[in-house]
This record gives sequence, structure tokens and C-alpha cells, in this order.
Amino acid sequence: MPVLLIEGPRGFQALRRSFNLVRRRWWPTAGILILANLLATAVAAGIGLLSVPLLFAGRDNQFVYDLANAVFGAVASVLTIPFVAAVVAVIYFDLRVRKEGFDLQLMAQRIGAPADAVSPTLMPWTQPSPGAGGGWAPPPPGWEPSPQPPTGRPPGPRPPSSAPPTGR
Repeated sequence: MPVLLIEGPRGFQALRRSFNLVRRRWWPTAGILILANLLATAVAAGIGLLSVPLLFAGRDNQFVYDLANAVFGAVASVLTIPFVAAVVAVIYFDLRVRKEGFDLQLMAQRIGAPADAVSPTLMPWTQPSPGAGGGWAPPPPGWEPSPQPPTGRPPGPRPPSSAPPTGR
């Protein structure tokens, strides 16, 4: 769902993109999603327990019974559905950071890297170059390494030390 909503591909392209993001991270992703859903279910069940007195009071009156079910079910949904959606979004961005260096992409955009230097979905040097014998692809055109910071010393050979030599 996050791929569909955030990146914009439709249908099978979104499924393929999602499959590629989860590849080699299936078990951790599934474990986190199962744990989040179990936690949401436990919270919803706890909220449902609060409705038990009203349900017993309304067992003769169908309207009270249905109203209690609806109100407490709505409260449980309002609390648990955003939690699960947030977990899914965090997993999506975590997978993008782990697989594509998405955090580096955002940082490069913040410091003003040229638009053609940062791909909208994937930084080219994060994936092996095809046919390069396992090497890494070079950075895109226009991407220059940053100059070395000044060290505080003048360039050239170091001046001789004025400390007396040790007799060792």
C-alpha cells in the first residue's frame, strides 16, 4: 500500500516494487507486521471488555446492545487502525533506507545536489552495475566529491619539530 500511495505505480508494478523492497527481508517484515496486528487486537479486545457491563445491561434491549457494540467497536478502530498504518509506513521507509540509501538521497536534496544527481526512487551507486563484474556503478554525472576540509596547516612539507630528540 505505501508503494502505491507514495511512489505512484499502479497494479502489478506496485506489487513488483513492493516484492523487491521486501526481498531478503521477508521474515523481519512479516514478524513486525504480525506483532503490530497482535498488539492492535489486544488493545481492541481490552476496549471491548469495557463494554461488557453495557452488553449485559442491554441483553433484553437490542438497541442498547447494538449501540454499545457500535460505540466501543468504533473507539477500538479509531485507536488501532492508525497504529497499524503507521507501522506499515515506518517499515516502508526503513526498507527504502536499508536497500536504496533513501536517507542519503534526502540529505543530498537538502544540501542542494543537482536534480539529475539524485534519482527520485533509487540512487544509482547503491546497486551493482550490470556487467561490471560485481563492481559498483559510478556516481551520476554532475556529482562531484566534496573538497577536503582545511587542516589548519599550510600546504607542503611539515616543518621540522623544535622538540629535542629523545636519547632512546
